[in-house]
Amino acid sequence: MKTIDLNQLRPPIEHEYIHNLLMKLHTADEYKELTKKASLAHFVKTGETLVKKGKNPCVYCSGIAEDDWLVVDAEIGIFNVNKNRYTKGDYYFDIMVAPWEGRVLGRKTSKQKYLLIFNGDEEFNEDIDTEYTLRNLKLESLTISFECLKMFYNRATTHDICSWLQNEQLKIVDYTPDDSIPFSKEESKVYNKWVEKKAKTLPLTPPLGYSRLLGLREWHRAATVLLYDADDDFSILMGQDEDTYFGCHLKDNPKTVVSAFKSLQPEAVRKCKKTVYRQGEWFAVPIEEPKLTDRVAVISGQAVLPRNSEEEAEHIVVAPEICVLKDGTVCALDASVCHSNNDHADLNTPGWVAYHCNTAVRSFTVEGVD
Repeated sequence: MKTIDLNQLRPPIEHEYIHNLLMKLHTADEYKELTKKASLAHFVKTGETLVKKGKNPCVYCSGIAEDDWLVVDAEIGIFNVNKNRYTKGDYYFDIMVAPWEGRVLGRKTSKQKYLLIFNGDEEFNEDIDTEYTLRNLKLESLTISFECLKMFYNRATTHDICSWLQNEQLKIVDYTPDDSIPFSKEESKVYNKWVEKKAKTLPLTPPLGYSRLLGLREWHRAATVLLYDADDDFSILMGQDEDTYFGCHLKDNPKTVVSAFKSLQPEAVRKCKKTVYRQGEWFAVPIEEPKLTDRVAVISGQAVLPRNSEEEAEHIVVAPEICVLKDGTVCALDASVCHSNNDHADLNTPGWVAYHCNTAVRSFTVEGVD
């Protein structure tokens, strides 16, 4: 079978033109075999493709059936680029692929050569048919917020981030894949009535850690992804916390998602043998009532936990007794913590607790999950 080098073709290169060209170069049986070997599923699993641009493979949407996914037009592994959303030289997209060689140490190794990465940013993820079809290919996929990831890089564009993922300057070290739960029969009934009435709010509560994919009748949990920046030697943990995407610049370079979460735990959390509570980046650690001699301030009613900047949302502690210890730790009795942006559910804790922030060097969040 013949390989097509897209560098030899004149732009614009449409998928119909590629199909017609392939059909001319092969018999009907050869073409049928070729479409299987040029499908997205085949490429992701094996890394093999019969259609290239120079040395680089890429995926391009040419239909919604598996055999219609041709690997064409290379550059940086992006397809379904939204050409109507160019902003200052940048662009937005739905899905890309990134290299993966089964490097995982902390979980069962995936045999895929590439990983599907979905752009989780709600504003730019509009092609529901494409996303639904790709998720049904039963390939391990990751959903991350590229808007959140760009915050770690001054003036970085989406194009930059995708290029770094493709050439592994930004390397996927470990991940837990996306997960989904189909609506139950009862949930489907409620959803159908909601669609008929065209109501604003869907009266369904997702399972803990899940949210609804736009246009789909299922609950979705985004992947947790551990990335390593080879140029600047630092690691980033990306994931979803309730209805918010988050990214954390870690203090070290762990090798697994599990060890990355442990890295974020302050010493007081790791040493505590009781149940520790959490809201966002803050941990509430059960303690004995602080001695009066250890207190440097007593606050009545409510207090705001420390922030790195005024732009950050507030975690507001409301309790009958609040005090500050000599080392600056805020403690409270029978407290409730609410979030000023309502990104997190209220956190209610019995007895005395001390509040400790995670160990992230930097952290960012983006609303609008999926």
